[in-house]
Amino acid sequence: MPRRRKDWGFCPRCGKKISWMESYTKGDRVYYVAVHYYGKDPETGKKDVKKCHLGPEEYDYVTKTHPLVLQGAIEDIKEPNARMLAYLDALIEALPYAKLDSEKALMLAARFKGIGAKLEQYAEEAKRATAESGDSTGLDRAA
Repeated sequence: MPRRRKDWGFCPRCGKKISWMESYTKGDRVYYVAVHYYGKDPETGKKDVKKCHLGPEEYDYVTKTHPLVLQGAIEDIKEPNARMLAYLDALIEALPYAKLDSEKALMLAARFKGIGAKLEQYAEEAKRATAESGDSTGLDRAA
């Protein structure tokens, strides 16, 4: 029986299908690489691959100066949109400590309302696309 390959989804860096993942350790950090396989080179017989470096799971150094824990692109491969949701949750949790004046608070409220409106619009478009194509994701991966 042939071995089933894991479906890694699409690369957050270049958007191409991921053939497999690699990792390497540097110091005490593990870094991730998405590999795209294009067959064998007819001249050399070697694998024709392109590698996209996705970085570590978390970025400690840049996180020291603000309340958000920045995550590497590998998180979106493990769970689609994980970083976006984690960042939004962290922003919401940081609001009580932000010491906002009235003007800045109203400006942020307007931006969050704008985000909400865009998300509702996206949800409607995805629902329509799903109904038309039968695709459960509502995404056009061929684009």
